[in-house]
Order: sequence, then C-alpha cells, then structure tokens
Amino acid sequence: RIDGRYFEHSFFKIFDENKKHIGYLIWSNDITDHLKISERKRQLLKHEFLERFSSQIFHKLNNQFLIVMADAGLIRRKLPRDCRIKVLNHIIELEDHLLEVSETVQLLSLFVRSPKQKYENIDIIEFLESRVTKLMESLPDSVELSIELPDSSVMINGYPSLLDKIFEAILDNAVRAVFDNGGRIVVSGESIQPDGIFLMNYPELNDVPYFKITIADTGIGIEKEKMSKIFEPFFSDWAKKSRGLGLPVAMSAIRHHGGTIDIQSTVGVGTTVSLFFPIRTVEKQVKKVLSAMGEGNVILIIDDDDYVRNALAQMLESLGYVPISASSGSEGIELFGKNKPDVVLLDMVIPDIKGEEVFKKLKEIEPDCPIVVSTAYAQIESVEELIENGVEYILQKPFTINQLSEILGKIFKVGN
Repeated sequence: RIDGRYFEHSFFKIFDENKKHIGYLIWSNDITDHLKISERKRQLLKHEFLERFSSQIFHKLNNQFLIVMADAGLIRRKLPRDCRIKVLNHIIELEDHLLEVSETVQLLSLFVRSPKQKYENIDIIEFLESRVTKLMESLPDSVELSIELPDSSVMINGYPSLLDKIFEAILDNAVRAVFDNGGRIVVSGESIQPDGIFLMNYPELNDVPYFKITIADTGIGIEKEKMSKIFEPFFSDWAKKSRGLGLPVAMSAIRHHGGTIDIQSTVGVGTTVSLFFPIRTVEKQVKKVLSAMGEGNVILIIDDDDYVRNALAQMLESLGYVPISASSGSEGIELFGKNKPDVVLLDMVIPDIKGEEVFKKLKEIEPDCPIVVSTAYAQIESVEELIENGVEYILQKPFTINQLSEILGKIFKVGN
C-alpha cells in the first residue's frame, strides 16, 4: 500500500540465452479501483440477500401485529363502562406502541423487491426542491443550505412515497452531521451519459442516461472502518437516538427505481452522497384505492393463518357482521360460490393458489362483489397488477378495528 492506494506485485526471474540467472523483473499493478468495485459488489450482494430474506419475516410479523391490535380493540369495546375509563389510556398506549413498531416493520419491508412496480412520471427537480425548501424552514441559522439544480425539468419514473424515504434519509443525515457545530449543505444535480469507466464503477447500473443528485455536507464525516456498515439495517453511529434504517431503506428504495447510491466521506471534512436515477418518461399511472362498512352482512375471510382468521372474525362480529372463513384459496373459492358473501377479505399471500388468481376467479363468479385485498406488502407487483385489473379496496396489514370498520363502512355506504 502506497499513499492510500493498493498495488499487486509480481516477481519474475530473468535468464540469458545460456539460461544463466541475470536479474529480476518486478511487475506492479495498481488494483485500488478493482478492490473498490469488488467491495461495492460485495455490499450489493449482501443487500440483495437481505431483501430476499426479509419478505417472509415481515409477512409473519405483520400478521402477529394484526392479531395483537385486534385483541386490544376488542378489549376496549367489551369492557364495562366503569372499567373502561381506568384502562382506556393503557389500551390506547398499547395500540400506539404497536403502530410505532409496525411503522418500523413497514420501513424494513421496503427490502422486498418489486421489479414490476408501476411508477408515476415525476419531475425529480421539482420534487426535490419542494422537500429541500420545506427543510430550510426548520434549520438553525448555523446551518446553511443551498440548492444548485438545473432550471429545466428532468422527468423520471418515480414512486412518490419511496422518493420521500430516500430524500428524507439523506437530508436528515446531512443535517445531523452539521447541526451541532454548524456548516453547509449543498444540493446539486446534473445529467450523466454513462461511459465505460462509469459502468465499471457502478456495475449495478445500465447504459442509459442518469440524473445525478449530489447532497454534500461539511459535517463530521464517517470513519473509514465504518463505511462498509452504513447500508446495514439497524447500524447507527449517531450520538442521538436513531433506528438505523435510513440508508438501508434509501438504498432499497432507489434500487426499486433502477438507480443506486454512492457515498464518499472523510472525517472532519464532510460527506458527499450521490444519488443516480435513470431518466425515463412513461404515462402517469392512476391508482384508485377506495375505503369502508355495514350491519349484519356476510364477510368471507380468506387467510391461511389460523390466528389471523380468528382475530378478523372477532373484529367483524364486534362490528355487527357475520364472518365465514377459509384457510386456502381453493376453499375460499368454494365457500364464495356456496354462500354468496357481501364482501370478501382476501389475503394476498396464501400457499395453494396465488392471491391474484383467487381474486380473478372470484370476479369471474360474481363480478360485482367487493373484494378487499389485505396484505403486508402494499407495493409488490401483484397488488399493482390487481389495481390495473380492477381492485378498488386495499387494506394494509397490520390494521386496527377502526380501519377495518372504515373501509367496510365506505363499501356499504353506512356511517361509522
């Protein structure tokens, strides 16, 4: 290693025409860039493993949250009035804590890959400027924030909620880095046409035009030995409390957009974060997600988890509905044909038949029956495809008894 760069040395013996050893040839090769690319590939592979590993865990966690939240809501409704006042605050606190944990799980669920997700056509410059302008209002005088973006529009295929997560995480880190001692944050952008060197440095990207957003701060910087951990879930080096999910979620969210994040940092100098978004334009996708409830109507629950079915049945009974349950897609289709329910509550992750296939078969039997898609994955491709095929009602797990009441109420046009 010389001046921060790494070299690979090869030694060869040199012989004359009489095979007499006359010296050595030393061949030195600078492998610094190769090592950086190999490390980047290693981090990407690790991140991809986390994405794949996460999906089933988050589905199970959301089901458990739903069960506990259902129990809390049912306890609140069934308590006698004289007891309700004494314990109501505790129940409300329990529900609040569960929702807070659920939000963490929802952030983690962004690791679930969604390669066919439908995006909107978004002016990334206008989107970013609105977020930065809002941030400026809350900064102390010791922090200077400036915007150096092109005047023209740059359109990308984007999903607003994911873009919010990306910019929220990066800008929050920049503010934290300069907050205590003051400093400067600069937000800039430029269009890039990849060349061979660019594609070698970012093997996860393609040969298409990108818009590069740079967020640079003059803050405390990141220690070199910690750089390899910054995209790991729950890793945090901040003195103040942090969930350690900002950068992992941002990386996963930008990968859903076909982009990537690059971070360069020096302790005592500052950190520069580069965000790469592919420049594309598509027709704006319009999603219709309705919500709502009614009295004495029959609701068919299709869910493979026994505890979830039981919790949902109790919630529906307490709201005045008549629940019937199926533990598989095939059983659900059979019960649907026999009982003609008023509404179906369909879980998207069931073992025997894909949720989207069950949805299509139910619509073939009775096109006018409202089907509420209940899922822990609000952004996976199956839900997005169903929206295109006519899904009007989506209820994301975990949900409260009031949220269930609201969506059913809108379906039956009855007040809550």
